[in-house]
Amino acid sequence: MPSELLITCMSSIYINIFSMIFWLLPLKKQFRGNFFVFFLILAVLDPINFVNYYLFKISPEYLKVIASILLFLFVNTTFSKEIFYKKYNIISLFIFICIWIISPLINYTVLVIHLFIFGKIVFLFINNLFNRKVINIFYMVLIVYEILIFSNLALVIYGTTLSLEYYYLTIIVMASFAIFFSFYSASDKKVMIPITRIVESLNS
Repeated sequence: MPSELLITCMSSIYINIFSMIFWLLPLKKQFRGNFFVFFLILAVLDPINFVNYYLFKISPEYLKVIASILLFLFVNTTFSKEIFYKKYNIISLFIFICIWIISPLINYTVLVIHLFIFGKIVFLFINNLFNRKVINIFYMVLIVYEILIFSNLALVIYGTTLSLEYYYLTIIVMASFAIFFSFYSASDKKVMIPITRIVESLNS
C-alpha cells in the first residue's frame, strides 16, 4: 500500500511538471497580443503553487483567488493602469472581495471569478459572431477551458473526490489546449471562420 501511494504521488508530480512545461509554450505566440498577460499568469501560477506546496507546504488556495482576479482583469487586455479604473472591473472586484469575505470556502470565490471570466470570453465570442460575422475558434477553446475549470471546482466544492483517471484526463486535455494556444492567437485569421463560408458549405 505505501509503495502504491508513493507511485501515485510521483505520477502526480510528473503530470504537474508536464503540465507546467506545456503552459509555458503559448507565451511566445501570445507575446505582444491582448492575451499575453493572461497566459503569463497561467504559465507562472502552477510553478509557484508547485514550489509552495511541495517545498514549503503552503496551501495554494489564496494564491488561486489572486491569480483568478488577475486573469479576469487581463482577459483580452494588455498591461495598463486603465483596467483598474473601468466601472465593470471595479464593480466585479467589489463583488469578488465581498464573496471572499462572506464565503466559507475559498473555492466558491474562485468559481464566481471564473464565471465572470467565462462571461467575458463568451461576450468576445458573441461580439465576433454578430459584428465581424465570424466564429472565432480561439474563444471557443477558451470557453471549453473555463468549463473544465468549473467542473473541477464544482466537484471539489460539493465534496466529490476527483478520481485519478479524471485528473489525468483533465491535465491532458488542458495540455492540448496549451499546444493550440502555442500556434494560434485571437487575431489569427486561421481561427476565424466566416459565417458565410459555413452557410455556403451547408447549402452546397
